[in-house]
Amino acid sequence: WMILSMAPADISSILSKLNLSLDDTWSGLDESDLKRMKALRHALPETINMIIADRKKGCPDLHKISTDFAVPDDSIDEMLEIYQQTMNNASLEYVIFGHIGNNHLHMNILPKNETELKLAKELYFELAGEAVRLGGTVSAEHGIGRLKMHLMPVQYPPELIDAMKNLKSIFDPKGILNPGVLIPE
Repeated sequence: WMILSMAPADISSILSKLNLSLDDTWSGLDESDLKRMKALRHALPETINMIIADRKKGCPDLHKISTDFAVPDDSIDEMLEIYQQTMNNASLEYVIFGHIGNNHLHMNILPKNETELKLAKELYFELAGEAVRLGGTVSAEHGIGRLKMHLMPVQYPPELIDAMKNLKSIFDPKGILNPGVLIPE
């Protein structure tokens, strides 16, 4: 949230209604706060990538698993709880950050070995199903592309995927526009 032109007492009053306090909250009320927030925003994914790069030294095929799911307003609390319970039950390291204003949190799973990577991939698929069950989407910001084609059946029934293939064939009968993107060849 960004609250402009409010006195700290007013902000404190709003926060207390949410069982929070100014001591527990970081507000971007001036340029220096905004610069620090931007620095954190960029440092977080960089740090995650450095952790994975270090782990790849011992396991070259290792990579993070990152969600791009979004859910409706009334489901964000449940989705966050599902993320946390799933990861804690699996004993996997993870970080959640992202676009809380539009219910689009990125959960990055940070596997330490191939066994954890395999489990993370399985849980990713299950979590995609949970997002759809809650009325959400399997791709909110980064698109389906080639990497997430396997999630199409999680969100769409076979007949709708077939309709997409048919529509694409009308506009691209030779299959030369973005072959293998979104819709499997």
